Amino acid sequence: MGVPGHEYFSYLGQKTQMEAANQAKVDVSEAKMKGSIGVKTEVQIYKNQRDAEVEQANAELAKKKAMWSQFAKMAEVEAHMAVSMREAALQMEVEKQNALTMTEKLRAQDLSKANIDYDIQVLHSISSMIS
Repeated sequence: MGVPGHEYFSYLGQKTQMEAANQAKVDVSEAKMKGSIGVKTEVQIYKNQRDAEVEQANAELAKKKAMWSQFAKMAEVEAHMAVSMREAALQMEVEKQNALTMTEKLRAQDLSKANIDYDIQVLHSISSMIS
């Protein structure tokens, strides 16, 4: 037979082994949970970084669109001004030609009147000489 109280020590040993096994199970569960949380955290961090990159890209695109729109509006204004300036230059040319035409017409009228006046004078002179 064994030593009296031997069973107590045997039970105590089994209890210690069971507590250790239970603690090991708890530790494994905690490690799995922490690992799962860690992976989820890393995934969330990556997602947040991607979201931030997308937002930054959208902001850059919006800036570029605004710049392109401004360039397009400026080009449109410049084209409109170029057309207006060309129209003004052509209008000036037309008015200059009209003035030259009017001057020539007035000269022709004055010359005709002067010729008629001269002819009348000559006729008067001839008629005075004849009479």
